Amino acid sequence: MSKDFTKLRPFENDGVKVGDAIFSVRLGDVVTYIAGPDKDGKFCVNYNSSLYFTHIEGMKENPICWVENKPVYPGDLLHYLVPVSYSRNNNFSVERGGCSSNDVVLAGYGHAFIKDLTWVLPKVTHEGWLNIYPNNRVHPEIFKSKEDAEKSAYNARIACVRTEWVE
Repeated sequence: MSKDFTKLRPFENDGVKVGDAIFSVRLGDVVTYIAGPDKDGKFCVNYNSSLYFTHIEGMKENPICWVENKPVYPGDLLHYLVPVSYSRNNNFSVERGGCSSNDVVLAGYGHAFIKDLTWVLPKVTHEGWLNIYPNNRVHPEIFKSKEDAEKSAYNARIACVRTEWVE
């Protein structure tokens, strides 16, 4: 699967400085802004030590990185492929690029490897135990272990069953 250039944000010429990185859809890569636009609306960019002249339509905002072939910008919400912990929030806002092309900095968390991130919140399978009582009554509490369910059971209990659910 190739990178989805349709998800790139439009390039805004406001505040761009010589040497800033912008993305050229035509070249499919990052280029360096040199000057422009000229009277014909073309920009001058540097790509692999060669100068190119292109229209603003071909320029897009340079993403921090790509996750699952989609561009990532500051403020985007990403998730860990494997949840950080059972109780911890798994949603992280991208703050900026990291120290290398393989990582980003997540707000309130720190560095994360791009390969460990996803756009879609992963489903987590949970396990619990229920105490079943006569007349199809179930005690409303789900216990983390069979032992915890056993400790909390009433004398009338007829079964202790394991249950699984996905969130």
